[in-house]
Order: sequence, then structure tokens, then C-alpha cells
Amino acid sequence: MTTPYAIVIVSVRGVGGDGAMTVVGALWREAGRCFQAVLRVAADIGVWVIGTLIIAVVTAGFARADPALPDPGSFNIDLDPATASGPRAPKQLYTFGVPYTWSGSLNWRYNDAGRPTSISKTDVIAGINAAAGQWMAACKVTIAQASDTTTPPQTINGTAPSSNENVIGWGNLAIPPKGGPNLSGVTYTSSRQGALVDADTTFSTTWITNPLALRRVAVHELGHAIGLAHSNVEGQVMSGPVGSNNPGVPDTPYNSLSTLQVDDIQGCLCLYGPSVANAGQGFLCDLPSHLEFGSTALGTTSGSKAVTLTNDAKSGNVVIGQISMSAPDFRYTGGCYPGTTLAPGQSCTFGIAFAPIGTAGSRIGYAQIATGTLGPYRFPLTGTASGAPPRNYEGLWWNAPAASEPGWGVNFAHQGDTLFVTWFTYDNEGKPLWFAAVAQKQSGDVYSGELFTATGPAFNAVPFKASSVLETTVGSATFSFSDVNHGTFAWNVDGVAQTKAITRQIFASAVPTCTFGAQANLALASNHQGLWWNFPANSEAGWGMYVTQQGDTLFITWYTYGLDGQPMWLIALARPIAPNVYSGPISTVTGPSFAAAPFDPSRVVETEIGTATLTFIDGNNGSFAYSVNGIAQTKEITRQVFVAPGTVCQ
Repeated sequence: MTTPYAIVIVSVRGVGGDGAMTVVGALWREAGRCFQAVLRVAADIGVWVIGTLIIAVVTAGFARADPALPDPGSFNIDLDPATASGPRAPKQLYTFGVPYTWSGSLNWRYNDAGRPTSISKTDVIAGINAAAGQWMAACKVTIAQASDTTTPPQTINGTAPSSNENVIGWGNLAIPPKGGPNLSGVTYTSSRQGALVDADTTFSTTWITNPLALRRVAVHELGHAIGLAHSNVEGQVMSGPVGSNNPGVPDTPYNSLSTLQVDDIQGCLCLYGPSVANAGQGFLCDLPSHLEFGSTALGTTSGSKAVTLTNDAKSGNVVIGQISMSAPDFRYTGGCYPGTTLAPGQSCTFGIAFAPIGTAGSRIGYAQIATGTLGPYRFPLTGTASGAPPRNYEGLWWNAPAASEPGWGVNFAHQGDTLFVTWFTYDNEGKPLWFAAVAQKQSGDVYSGELFTATGPAFNAVPFKASSVLETTVGSATFSFSDVNHGTFAWNVDGVAQTKAITRQIFASAVPTCTFGAQANLALASNHQGLWWNFPANSEAGWGMYVTQQGDTLFITWYTYGLDGQPMWLIALARPIAPNVYSGPISTVTGPSFAAAPFDPSRVVETEIGTATLTFIDGNNGSFAYSVNGIAQTKEITRQVFVAPGTVCQ
């Protein structure tokens, strides 16, 4: 049997003045398909055009635990519900597009006709009252049970006149043309002169057959009945498609929850004011429904958009905590710094900019404002990345022309505007020596930074104490690129300076293309090229390995320390021996000093001293097993990300 999905609601403001009626309708999902419908409701004025019915999907009919929740959030609005008279930037999305409320109590009447025998009337009444209790605990709304009625609730096709009785009852929601076999509930609301005057809810006699299903449906439907449309923050009772009254606001998937979440509470509070339980606490309502940044070229940053936070409470402060963005394409640009305290009526302003990374396409993220009370608050951010990604120099490079100075090279881990560079070469005695640099983009395609080397615990130390790693700055390095495959490497080490032409080192077919930000979830990466270190991240800072993958071949450069604590590097050429398992010999190398001019490659001597095996669990995690001169060890490894979300190659 197809899993039943159901409910609900979306409202669209109708025409017809005082008799305006918003149909909060329902839709079903069957075999993964969602539908929309347009309702035209006959009424005493002839025909009311209600508009496009947008559907939220809610699972119902099965007694199972609530699913795991994403982070809670909110959309805020600065309003006095008693004087709302026109469109405003909504905090929560409201049924009529503006904050219409009940001028008094929402007194509902129950019609027991058609109730499934598998659920008792007592359980139904208890479930509705429990849902009402949650909303009344959140804000200053009154939802009260009145006497039973024999008046039926509005039909699925909206063919009955409004009774103004606020009926909650039962019905067959599969009746065409608007009904369907997997509907679990539907709510209709109507307004007069900017106030809510009627709300009818119909439960499906097919799917609402147990108390849990009823509680899930009832709490969501009562949210619509008091004036809330769907939240555009995921993981809330009121999550779902946003409706035509809120153009541009992204939809969120409905989560079949039976307990109000943070954004639900914030929407109720900003619509009706605080409940007794929430009185005396500051809260925010003056936030945008969403921020749209339009089209911005990859590798560039849009202008900053200002967002104002206002404490809308009559009493109680709001203390601003961390302001963060859920996606790396959006950046906090300052303002409303942590610790900012807003007394009632006070405001502060912060900025958000759009700096798309990865490849072209649409972006959705959330801004989150942590607060000491009734938070965090969230609202969506949207934008479109255009153009081609900026150049990325990730990979293994050596002297140009290719193969002219084999035996030394540089690895670039390129994330954002930062190159983490590891240079494997030789000291004045010909022993392996490595340098590293954090090179920042200066202008155009020029990156520069300080060169350093380090001493630390031996490669086989257990435990490896990162506190024993000592870095020493020895000079500077500048990298200038003419294209994605050619550049120059200018360095100065202890007063000795050189400039070398460099190019990518190609040792196998299928050289990958690397893009910063192309994959937010690095576990999904199919190519393992990049900088890796001990797992968990930062647990053994001071050593690492750069993996260059071309085709099914890995060239591994392992930056570590010898038994004497001096910097040492080893290399391995590993090929697949099983799915996601690569193995090959480990070698040490001696050669001419980094300062040698010219560099004589005939003096480079490679000596095999063991084996290395890399086993990958996914694109972001694995293990490194080695045997070096009879010393064996296995380490868990993970990618090193120094600018989120990192770079992936494919």
C-alpha cells in the first residue's frame, strides 16, 4: 500500500471583500508525485476566486515516533496584530499574507459523525485540546471547546457555505475533483474586515484512525486556524510550501511532528503576543521573510544586505549571540555582535553578503541568530551563482618544462583564496626536507605567504603529541599563475632566493578538475585528491599527507618527522588492490639541496623502505596503514579543510 501523506494547508487571499475566504487545502503524495490545484468556491456572492492552492505534505495514519529534527528557526515581523492593514514582510508566513487574527476566542465545535471506530471520541477531544494547549502555551491566543454540533465541516471541494461555527469533524477526503485517496486532513478559513471569523477542519476517515495520527494533524491544522501559514524553516510543525502570497520564499518539506518547535512558537508569539509563560522575555519579530541576492558571478561577492533586529517585547531584553550562515555561499559581514543587548524597542543591524562558490546554479541557505531567549531565529537566503568557477590550482606541481628537474615538487591544497603549500625537497646534506606555506591571494592570480619548516615527534610516536611540534619561519614564497597549468614559484629561504617555472605533474590519464565548494558533503567525493591528516581533525596537527589521484593511481607525499624529530617526507605510488583500497611501495629520496643551481636530477636517489595502504570509507574518511623499515602502524585519516566546505576533484 502506498504510504499515506496528507494534510494541508495553504492559504491564498480571495476576492470579495468582507466575504473573503481563504481555502487552506490539502494535497497528497503518491508514488513520489506532488500536485497543485486551483479552487473556485461558490458562495453567496456568486463565485469567489480563491487562487492557487499550495500543498504541504504531512505523513499521517501510522503510530511511529517523531522523526529527527533539523535546527529550529524563525521568520519575524514587526507588527501590532490589532492594526495590521496591509502586506508586510512577515516573520512567519500568515494565512492571508498579512497577520489576521481572531478578535476573541476561537471557539470550536466538534461533529462526531463519521468518526472511525478505531479511535474513540474521548481520544479525539483530548487530542484537539492537547494541540490547542500547545498553541495557548506559546502565545496569547485562546482556543476553546464549545458544545458539539451536527453541522458538518466544509467539504474537501469547498462546496458548503461557511457556517461560522468553527467545526472540527470527519469526512471522505477522496471525493473528486479536489480529493484524493491519501489525504489526511484539510482546513478552510475565512475572514471579514481583516479578522478571522471561521475555521473548519475535516479529518480523513481513512487515515486518521489512531490518537498519534490525530495529534499530528490537529496541531498543524490549528496553526492554520489561528492564522499561520507554512513556515519556511524546515523541521517545524508548520513547515511546508509557502503559498502564492509569499513569492520568492523557498518551500520547506513538512515534518509530521506533534510537538511545537521554536519557529512555530515564534510565529504564534509574533501574531498574538506572549503567553503568560513567555511574558517578560524579549523577542524578535522584525526580520525578513527571506533575502534574495539575485545573480552573482562565482568567485565574486555581492553587496551586503542589511538586516535589522528589534526587540518587540514590552518587557525583557534580547541578548544577541552568534550570527551564522548555514551555507558557505553566504557571509556574515558584521554588526549585532555577540553580547549585544537589546532592551524593548531597541535595534541593531548586521549585514549578509552572497559570495557563491562551486559551480553555477541556485543557492539556498539560512541565517541564524542565536539569542538568550526564545531563539534561535532563522530565515532563508537565496541567490544564483553564475559564470564559470574561478581557477583552482589544487594538485601536484614540479619544475617546468615537465620532467626537467624530477625529484622535488610542490603540492597545492587550494581552498577559497588560500593555498596551503607543501614543498618537498632536500637540505644541504641531501636529506629529505619539507617546507610549508599558507599563501593568500594578493591580486589576480598571485598568492604569497611565509615559508616555514617544523620539527616534531617521530612518525611512529604513540601517542603523537601535537604540542611537541615546533614551527620555524625561514622565509617567504610567492606563486604566480599564467593559467591553470603553468606558473612561477619565487622563494627566499634564509636569504637565499630563487624563482622557478612550474607546471602540473601528470603521471596518469584522467587528470581531474578541482573546484572549491562544488560538494558540501565531502563524504560524497569520488576522487581522493587533497590534503589529509589524522582523524579526528586537528587531533595530531603537525603531520599530513597530500594525495594526488589521476585515474586509479595515487601519488602520496607524507610529511612527517624522522626518528631524530627532524622534518622528513616519504612518497608512495599506490594502485587499487580492492574497491576503495590502494597499496604500493613507500620510498625515501635523497637529492641536491633546494638551493642548488642548477638542480642536478642525476643525484636524486629513491630507496624503497616499506609499503603503504590507503583504505577509504567514503570521500572524506579512511585509514593509512604503513610499514617503514619494519615499523608498522595504522592511522585513521580525514580530509583537512581550512576553508569550508573544501575543494573536491572529479
